[in-house]
Amino acid sequence: MSVTLVTVNSADKLGLVDEVVKCELQPIWVKLDLPEQGFKDLDDDKKKNNICKIDHDWQEFKFAGQKYYSGVSGPEGSGRYWNITIGVSELNRKNPTRGLCFVVSTIGWRTLQRYPRLQWMTDLDDDGTPEFIIWNSFYLDDSLQAQRSGISVWVYKILGEQLILDSSLTRKLSLKLSKAYLKSLPRANSSLYRSRRKISRILSGIAKSKCKF
Repeated sequence: MSVTLVTVNSADKLGLVDEVVKCELQPIWVKLDLPEQGFKDLDDDKKKNNICKIDHDWQEFKFAGQKYYSGVSGPEGSGRYWNITIGVSELNRKNPTRGLCFVVSTIGWRTLQRYPRLQWMTDLDDDGTPEFIIWNSFYLDDSLQAQRSGISVWVYKILGEQLILDSSLTRKLSLKLSKAYLKSLPRANSSLYRSRRKISRILSGIAKSKCKF
């Protein structure tokens, strides 16, 4: 599964928390190449039965003479896994004819919860171009406990046959997430309180341009 791990505790002991905030949390991909044909499973190219689905309830967006699609199914299991398919087709098609698929986890949602419904494709900056939004979880340590997990967000713009990480929009949404983690802090639960403050600090590091992608 595409779950990014952040081991903050080990860095705390070495006095390197600032470095973790600046650099440890990284996007899964900086750019994604759209296949010329068919669907590519990004999680495991060698897997015989890929997870790509073409029977989603598709969200569509017309742009540059093509249709772009976002299809999601989930969450499933204890890790709150989502099957994501990003598709492309000609304008006269009803379903994507090629694209990418992968799995992400939103288990980090459990430490946040009070947040608007997750969007996976929308025009964030009102420029007429759709952005693809990838939500994924990370852990604060190797315990892999839900209450020690957070959720991150990465925004991708369409550039020809590629999806390119948009640093500006990623930082903007990361700041929104960071602030959300500080709202209604559960002071009665000291462990969750500390986790949410640390998650907020990591996301703030991205938002304030401290993290290089």
